[in-house]
Amino acid sequence: MKYLITRQFQKDLDKIQDKRILQKVLQTIENIQLAKSINEIAHSEALKGFQGFFKIKFDYRYRIGFVFNNNSQIIELKRCLGREGFYNQFP
Repeated sequence: MKYLITRQFQKDLDKIQDKRILQKVLQTIENIQLAKSINEIAHSEALKGFQGFFKIKFDYRYRIGFVFNNNSQIIELKRCLGREGFYNQFP
């Protein structure tokens, strides 16, 4: 699938110092790129109460928040945060 990385997502990645977490982010983005539909993205779930907003649990502490536009079939990666702040700052 096609994806876009937002400026805020890039800022979130710049704050992460752990190389292991950054490697997992890269693997997750590769998984998104290879997926043919939203259901093929591993560990992704729709956020309840928010149409088109999803999360990916790629580590026990970290989440990636994204928006999926069904018309254009593009995933927009919005946030990459720790579990503690993710639900306060996304969506």
